[in-house]
Amino acid sequence: MAPAPRNSHTFSQYPGQRYAYLFGGADENQPRKDCFRFDLETLKFSNLALRVPDKVKFPAVEMHTAHVYQGDKLLIAGGRGMYAGQSVEEIAFHNGIFTVDLQEGDTYGQVSQIGTLPSDLAAHQSALVDDKYLIVYGGFNGLRFFDSILRYEIAEKKWTLMLKQPSHCKDSRFFRFGRISSSSLCLPDVLVLFGGSSFDQDNNDFLVLPLSHLRDDANFSEINEIM
Repeated sequence: MAPAPRNSHTFSQYPGQRYAYLFGGADENQPRKDCFRFDLETLKFSNLALRVPDKVKFPAVEMHTAHVYQGDKLLIAGGRGMYAGQSVEEIAFHNGIFTVDLQEGDTYGQVSQIGTLPSDLAAHQSALVDDKYLIVYGGFNGLRFFDSILRYEIAEKKWTLMLKQPSHCKDSRFFRFGRISSSSLCLPDVLVLFGGSSFDQDNNDFLVLPLSHLRDDANFSEINEIM
């Protein structure tokens, strides 16, 4: 069964695994809250039914980011969307960080909330480093464009802000103007960000961040307040 047409969704795969996972996005009417497993060998989709406990407030979202975490969880961060029972006029930016259990068994498809972003945020970019850190760049919260690199230590639920930039990045426009909708590629040694839209223009520049710099606590300061 192929997913319905959509935009602003995510498509995520854990290195070396057979399956990739499509989540959310929006159609012409509203954000979606559905998840599909894509078999990279047969090129076929299957629906992954989500199981949302009553205590978990889980929105339909677009413009979020997602990664396969630890090989058996889909991690979903932020986005713009709405909760069940809300109208399209109530669509809002969100700050939740959720996981969906991808391991077949009694909890397959179960949704859990594992944290929150420091601000409601959508159209940001993120990367998962070492299955330990969620690295977040840019985005929009309905009021402002962000230009910072944030790091979330998932197990510790700890947010830090990158204050020390690599020397080759200090003049980068990525840090002078906030932007949305950039793209990223996480390689074995570096995280590469490309393009995106600032307030008044589209961009075609690169930002290359060594993973060693992103791992080093000395380059970050803990966030104690909501941004």
